[in-house]
Amino acid sequence: MTNRTPIIQLALVVAVVGLALMAGKAVGTEETNDLLLPVGVVILFITMVNPFASLIIFLLGFMRVGSYDEIGIIQIATASYTALLFLVAFARFLWRGPWDRNVVRTVTLMFLLMGYLGLSVVIAQMNHISVIDWGRGAFPLVVVCLAAVFTATVQTRQQWNVAAVVFLFLIVNLGASGAAALGGRMGAALGVPDAVSWGSTLIPAVLIAIGVAMIIEKRQFHWGYVAMVVTGLISAVLTPTRTVWISAGLTVAMLAGTFMFRHRRPGTAFAVVGFAVLIGGGTLLMWQHSGESSWKEQTARFSTLQKTSEDPSVRIREEQIREAFRVFRSSPLVGVGLGYQYQYKIAFTSKYEKPNDFNHSDLLNALAKTGLFGTLLIYGVLISAVLAAVRLQGMATTAEDRAMGLAAESSLVVALIIGNSTPMLQEKGSAFILALIIGLVLSRLNILDAERAEKAEQAGLSAEAEPEWSWRRVRELPATDT
Repeated sequence: MTNRTPIIQLALVVAVVGLALMAGKAVGTEETNDLLLPVGVVILFITMVNPFASLIIFLLGFMRVGSYDEIGIIQIATASYTALLFLVAFARFLWRGPWDRNVVRTVTLMFLLMGYLGLSVVIAQMNHISVIDWGRGAFPLVVVCLAAVFTATVQTRQQWNVAAVVFLFLIVNLGASGAAALGGRMGAALGVPDAVSWGSTLIPAVLIAIGVAMIIEKRQFHWGYVAMVVTGLISAVLTPTRTVWISAGLTVAMLAGTFMFRHRRPGTAFAVVGFAVLIGGGTLLMWQHSGESSWKEQTARFSTLQKTSEDPSVRIREEQIREAFRVFRSSPLVGVGLGYQYQYKIAFTSKYEKPNDFNHSDLLNALAKTGLFGTLLIYGVLISAVLAAVRLQGMATTAEDRAMGLAAESSLVVALIIGNSTPMLQEKGSAFILALIIGLVLSRLNILDAERAEKAEQAGLSAEAEPEWSWRRVRELPATDT
């Protein structure tokens, strides 16, 4: 696949996307189950012959499968496929060539985290947690570690371009589907097809980050990038989830702050904020005058913040934090095990009447279930990925690479922050988006590092081939006084 031109690769990706969408409609049917064995044999062959092609198939297939709400043959097959990809990637990592040091550190932490997740089965069993419940708790963290598979597999610019197209397809589709669904409240349903079965509160922030970063770094007001920013802002404004508003606002603030203080471009910073305010304010005005009853529901979300002690969402989060911290103190080093069921008893809401395994704070959730050891590995991966995104901006030779690094840095930092209000590491969609962002950054760093080493080697060889006292060297010697 790496020897084909980017246009042919793009055509292949579009074809595979179409097949994946058609196949996704049949997931869970008897016909699909009958095809699992022959399809599994084909995928096994593809994985051994061309791991990159297998990775693309996995990423596209993940749009429809991969949820462990119910355990069945589809989930078992997906878990087996995931394990196969990890084994191939681990072998490539052990017998790798020269890699960027930031990449080596981040991927090493991911494989260590995978090892720790494997050992956590024992901890879960000791605390009478079933393997199925453990699997549900471990699954999102395994998804984040898919970035290691991505990094070990994507090794050329052509492969990276194809992977980036798949990533943009997923992000734009999710954002457009979300904006269309929310826009229906204003009578503006766009009829955008839903090609995926999950979403993420991080999507608007990622759309804004990519669009703004590409416009600013490329110094080109391209309609496609503008559409991404507008889609992200509209979907953020229309959603009733306040954490999405915060994530969108943080993204805009981070991008503006970067251009204000790091790049010393205050005009650009004010332009970013002004554009965001214009789109957000315009959307609110349209919604307010649309006569929709949901506008009253939205304003009610603001009014409850005036008395946080009476806000149901705030009360739920407080209860979850107290319970998770109590659990953490009972086993601070290794936690009580992934899959632990929190016993929330909140009188004023029926949302958590039954025992559940959900916590609005990623940090407290990690401390309670994985202890200090697991939490250090989890957040070590994320912080190392942020540093890798910063390094990518420094190593970048093109505007696109700088934009990618800036968008990734903003998105990852926002995920770390809002993960303490809406989980990023306990939900499949958000974990998958984070894995793709980290994988794109790390693989790009490796590609740039390899290209830089190759140029240095070529320059050294040409210098060695030239005679020490050639006429060109003599002409270049500085003049000396006599």
